[in-house]
Amino acid sequence: MDYYQQFTLLPDPEFAPTALMNALIAKLHRALHDLGNGEVGVSFPEATKTLGPILRLHGNHDALKRLNDAVWYKGMRDHCEISSISSVPEVAQWRLVRRRQPTLTSAKLRRNIKRGSYDEAQAQALWEKSKSKHLKEPFVQLKSRSTGEPFRLFIEQISCDESVQGSFNRYGLSDQATVPWF
Repeated sequence: MDYYQQFTLLPDPEFAPTALMNALIAKLHRALHDLGNGEVGVSFPEATKTLGPILRLHGNHDALKRLNDAVWYKGMRDHCEISSISSVPEVAQWRLVRRRQPTLTSAKLRRNIKRGSYDEAQAQALWEKSKSKHLKEPFVQLKSRSTGEPFRLFIEQISCDESVQGSFNRYGLSDQATVPWF
C-alpha cells in the first residue's frame, strides 16, 4: 500500500454530494469486480455522518494503473477532481476500512416471514426492538446487481497501530487489511 489516488467531488447544483458518491462507488465496484484481484483498498478521509467528498484508492502502483486503464470513472469526470497516482506520505498512520452490517434488515425480516420463521406480529416486534440498534456509520446507497434491490453499505473506519497486509473485497473493503491514513 505505497501509492494512492484521490477523487474529490466537485460542488454540483443538480446533484447532492451523497448521490455523486453513490454513483462513484457503484462504478468503482463494477471495475473492482471485473479486475477481481483484491489489490485495491479505499478510504474516506473526510467521513463524518456521510462519507464526505473524498474517495481515496490505495494499492501498489501497478494495481492502481490497471484500474485507471479501465477508465472506470467514465461519466464522473465532470463531477470529480482526479489526482494522479502518488506515493503515500511517510507520516501515514493506518486504518481498517470495513463493511458494517446491521443484524436485522427489512429484507431479511421479509424473507423470514415468507419462509414462515415469524408471523407478522413477531416480525413487527423484532423490527421495533432492532430500531434502537440501527447503525450510525456513514453509508453508500447502492443497488444489488443480482436482485436489483437497493441496499445500504455501511462503512466503518478504525484506527490501527500498524500496517496489516491482506486482500480487499470488490468494494475495496477488508476485515483484516489496512490502508494508509493521512
